[in-house]
Amino acid sequence: MKQLETGRFYGNTFNKLTTEGITITETEYTHEWVDWHYHENAYFTYILHGSLIEGSRKEKNICGAGTLLYHNCQEPHYNIKPAGYSRGFHIEIPNDRLRGLELSGGIEGKYCVNDPQILKGIRKIYSEFRNNHADTGQAIEECIVDVFGFLQQPPFGSTPSKPSWVPVLNNILSSRFHERLTLQRLSAEIGIHPVHLSRDFKKHFNSTLSGYIRKLKLQHALKFISSGRYSYTHIAHECGFADQSHFLRWFKAATGLNPSAYKTKFPKC
Repeated sequence: MKQLETGRFYGNTFNKLTTEGITITETEYTHEWVDWHYHENAYFTYILHGSLIEGSRKEKNICGAGTLLYHNCQEPHYNIKPAGYSRGFHIEIPNDRLRGLELSGGIEGKYCVNDPQILKGIRKIYSEFRNNHADTGQAIEECIVDVFGFLQQPPFGSTPSKPSWVPVLNNILSSRFHERLTLQRLSAEIGIHPVHLSRDFKKHFNSTLSGYIRKLKLQHALKFISSGRYSYTHIAHECGFADQSHFLRWFKAATGLNPSAYKTKFPKC
């Protein structure tokens, strides 16, 4: 499996800055398929335009514009770029710097981050990166410290006490994602006001409700397609689509390929 060194990402990197040991790059993603790989450093990816599908050993994520992912170093993953223009920027933190930032003993794995304070900090880093003033290095350093502080309140990746409705809702979504699960319907089932559920869903699921259901549908569709044992009509039904044609249009919009082309191009995924 290939390791990418500092500052290297698949695509055309047209802007790069190294300051205070932190490397920031802006890259146009050009590869339809990037095989399993990992990176030398821990890093954030923020999608600026278009979308990517990223797969790990645990899950697949559809990452649209505005998505922020954190990756620990040496975390294996692969990427698929749907049709169209896609661009993102990356903030790499080497291990010696990371040890000084991880106050709670380490941040592991790969996470989709939706905390508004963290997103605000990342967007500020991008603004400083693009403007590149004389004091940009200091400003970026301060933002990085703030971001890791927010990541660890509580420690990032831990599972602090959650409201009792969270596992109940997770079971509903995981087993019934193919149904028409509206915010009002789910609120009634779990006994939570729709406004409360809408407000807190992203905090506990790292996604909007529609985005989370879309991710579940795609995960199941890819599993069915990769097996090669099911018709598109069957897959459409199992994933909650009205008919095969609706499913095929949705799948191509999500991945940039129709199912046959996807299976041919990515037989292992």
